[in-house]
Amino acid sequence: MEKATHNLSLGEGTRSSAKKPATTRTDSSNSLLLESKLERTGRWTRSGKKNPCPICGRTKDDKCAFKSDTIHCYDGVTNYPPRNLKLGQIIQINYGSTRDWALVKKNAGFSGNHCIFIPNKPLDKTKPLIKKKVKKVSIPKINRLFVFVSEKLDEALKPELSFLNLQQLEAVSVITDEAIAETKYILVLSKQFSQQELINDIQLTNLFETTKAYFHQLTNRAEQIKQWRAVNLGEEAFRDNI
Repeated sequence: MEKATHNLSLGEGTRSSAKKPATTRTDSSNSLLLESKLERTGRWTRSGKKNPCPICGRTKDDKCAFKSDTIHCYDGVTNYPPRNLKLGQIIQINYGSTRDWALVKKNAGFSGNHCIFIPNKPLDKTKPLIKKKVKKVSIPKINRLFVFVSEKLDEALKPELSFLNLQQLEAVSVITDEAIAETKYILVLSKQFSQQELINDIQLTNLFETTKAYFHQLTNRAEQIKQWRAVNLGEEAFRDNI
């Protein structure tokens, strides 16, 4: 990826340059514990008072979401990612296992206002493009992922959109996005089992079939959110998709 390096502190990307309190050892320890937890669970953390966005430093709400291998940075009024950054370019931040993060998508997310960053992985043109095999995952772990998706499904589908404020709607959008990603991952894992293994394990087969049903429910929910926002909020990014 093209490297147009930007060194960012957590406060950079904001229009105001208010002074920040000195970082204490406790804050540093908490940050390290958070990153360690993210590495272990692979789950999303949303921006907030104790969890500033690694890109723009957002703390006033939860519009940014991030984990060890992906950052969704919300392009807001007071906090936003570098606006002169082009797709494929690199910024440097102190987050995760690498300092180099690449911008891979703009106008993303259900609001259409997110920029997506992933750790930079330079393309090695000397190596042939070989499709990687999916690492085999144990059935107990697949079961745990399925339970996680089931919980997220209820959070994504239960709320009545017309009763939500904008912040709650954003939260449901992020939850739906997370759940869709997890269902996709489970369905990828299903390919590690042979047809005979699935025939012999009816419970596992039912799990994958239920996950497919969850995936369709969640993608329908995502489309429902898009249409509701276009009709009721007049957001042009969603109106074009109706």
